[in-house]
This record gives sequence, C-alpha cells and structure tokens, in this order.
Amino acid sequence: PSVARVWPDNQNRFRAYTSTQLQPRHAADAKQKKRTQPFMPGIYEDVPIGDMSYDADEQLYQYQCPCGDLFEITLEELWDGDDIAHCPSCTLKVRVIFDKEQLPP
Repeated sequence: PSVARVWPDNQNRFRAYTSTQLQPRHAADAKQKKRTQPFMPGIYEDVPIGDMSYDADEQLYQYQCPCGDLFEITLEELWDGDDIAHCPSCTLKVRVIFDKEQLPP
C-alpha cells in the first residue's frame, strides 16, 4: 500500500504524492536492470578487467581499494574461474568482470 504525503508545490500550494511517486527515478531503473552475476555479500564493486592494471612479470591484476591498498587477483586464479579480487589490507573484495578470451595466455 502506498502512503500519501503532502508537500508544497511551486506555488506554495500543497499537493499529495504517493510513496511510489517519491522514489528517485533511478530506483525504478535499478530494479529493471538485471545483474549478470548473483549478489554476494561483501562485494564492494563489480570491476571490468579492462579497468584493472596488469603486471605481466607477476601475472597479477590490481585495482585501487578505497583503503589505499590494491585489490589483487592472479592470472592463474582467473583461469581457474575465480573472479573475486581481495584487498590484503582490509576486508573489501571486488568481482572482476571478464571473459576468458580477454586473458593473456
């Protein structure tokens, strides 16, 4: 059930709005978007592999963590199907979005 609320309009008159009308526009858009991956608690962000830096010598992908350190995931982990990069300094994790065709051999 929607709840009616009263807010002044532009001419200082009061107008009733339902709670569904008060939702931000992006909320409806977000409900319509379907995630390609299932929700996982503790995932800070989904990161395309192209946004990560790659160290060929270490075979390591990295991405900046808000704590100041770097999320890390190895090429071997990605080839094995793991898509979660961990930050060694805090508890945050990111999901790496990639196709195996994008990975170096």
